Amino acid sequence: MERSSAPLREPLLAAPAAAPPPRLLSPLLCCAWLVYGTLYASVLMIASFFPTSPSAASLSPVTVGAIFAAFPLATFLATPLPPLVLGRLGTRATVGAGLVLGSASTLCFGAVPWLRLPPASRALAFLLCRALAGVGSALAEAACLAAISTHYAGASVATALATLEVVAGVGATAGSALGGALYAAGAATPLGPFATPFACSAALQLAPVPLLVLLLPPRSAAAAAAAAKAPDAAMPSLSALMDRSRLVLAASVGTRVWL
Repeated sequence: MERSSAPLREPLLAAPAAAPPPRLLSPLLCCAWLVYGTLYASVLMIASFFPTSPSAASLSPVTVGAIFAAFPLATFLATPLPPLVLGRLGTRATVGAGLVLGSASTLCFGAVPWLRLPPASRALAFLLCRALAGVGSALAEAACLAAISTHYAGASVATALATLEVVAGVGATAGSALGGALYAAGAATPLGPFATPFACSAALQLAPVPLLVLLLPPRSAAAAAAAAKAPDAAMPSLSALMDRSRLVLAASVGTRVWL
């Protein structure tokens, strides 16, 4: 009998099963919803009462417009900052630092009329507080975006980011109505009508901080793995991601504030 000259084929190895994609509804996304909702509610809270308040009566319309524009402008100019802070502090600490900075600057904004400053100094104080709030928002939002972009894959990233925009819109709408209601009810409080909305806004921004420890990882798994393999190569990709996302968010925040 003649033996077959055909070479024996090795049995094909079964391809390893791909890991299932993460569920869309996760503690990370819920934490990002909470951060976005509170931030945008606080940003738009002054829109319903500040231009007509006695504290802004001595300021020109151009100055009032500049105070509103200081937030999105600071958010845009702070674009290079989040990648540096994220690389050193991680996601959880960056979001917490942004919320604390935004809360403190919002509280100081409400306390400016108590200082009895001349109009020029008062306008400068308003601008500074509003700009610091924009920097805090840049840190918190960029950290949430970086965590979500590394946690989800494929179409899930677009879906998760779309839900963030929905939550931001709901928070902005609720913030405008809540600011007017708090200003009207502030006359019966010891803080007065002007400071009451800002005190509540500062507390609202601090509300998610305790939950960050429970729901938000210190550093996303993908970012930690990339940093462990190539610490110097991980930062440019993160910086590029932050540059693109901050441009979009700055335009989005500016549109919401001005409209």
